Amino acid sequence: MDRQKTDTAPQSSKNPAGIFAAMVAVIGAIGYVDYITGPEFAFSLFYLIPVAYSGWRMGIIGGALIAGLAAIGWFFGEQGLSGYSSGSLFAWRAFTRLGTFLGVGITFALLQKERARVTALMEQFKGIAQRDSLTGLPNRLALVERMKTELEEGRAAGKAVCVILLDFDDFKNVNLAYGFETGDAILREVGKLFDASTRHFDMAARVSGEEFVLVIKNVESDQAKMIAQRLHDQIRNVAKKYPNCKLEATIGIAYFNVFPDSVDALLNKAYAALTDAKKAYRGKAAFWSGRQNTIEPLV
Repeated sequence: MDRQKTDTAPQSSKNPAGIFAAMVAVIGAIGYVDYITGPEFAFSLFYLIPVAYSGWRMGIIGGALIAGLAAIGWFFGEQGLSGYSSGSLFAWRAFTRLGTFLGVGITFALLQKERARVTALMEQFKGIAQRDSLTGLPNRLALVERMKTELEEGRAAGKAVCVILLDFDDFKNVNLAYGFETGDAILREVGKLFDASTRHFDMAARVSGEEFVLVIKNVESDQAKMIAQRLHDQIRNVAKKYPNCKLEATIGIAYFNVFPDSVDALLNKAYAALTDAKKAYRGKAAFWSGRQNTIEPLV
């Protein structure tokens, strides 16, 4: 299967101590400006910026802590009780400021939490959309997307790549003789064979009903032929379990000394080799090489 991993760590987990220290410094700066300008200038709105950012990046606890510090900063910035006719009025203003800061911090923390949940669900749905439900292998969509990202890197490095494309011949005979459950079991077994043939930087995929693809990088042509031969022999061993139908698979192999210009060019040569194999070498394999630009029987 596709063994590439994706870093899905949420933003809130990255360097919370640094973010906290930075927001404390920002609140200190705002409080200082608030203090020297006097109570005539309202700076409450500016305290919301570090509060909101802290809630977004550090979660509810971080947002609440910064909200409390913002309230303290506002208290000193407002020069305490000076400028207020009564202590109760100041207490009310302080209470409403603290409530506002807490509300903003918690709201942004909850928004970030919901965003992370939605992002995780989208990644999950993307994984489902790019994976074959029967075999567990990546599907054609995943194969094309992955190969697009690797074409430029492969061409720049001058790396060789081989595509092995397998298609069963008259697979419907299996379903007719043994039933669809058995047909599905065979496809799952073949999927495991393809998956077992990959290294961490290779990729196996089921691209349609009875078609499987193996993309192998950094191999010599003789190695690619050996891998195809081994796969073909393994498929024959699977076929021996079902003597009541003629289970055969044809393989097309395309070998490139360097990555081609597009994914289509990569797959089209493999399909061309597969088509020729079905016409002339049914149940066997055909090999296309970029050096000779010819298709020859393999097994």
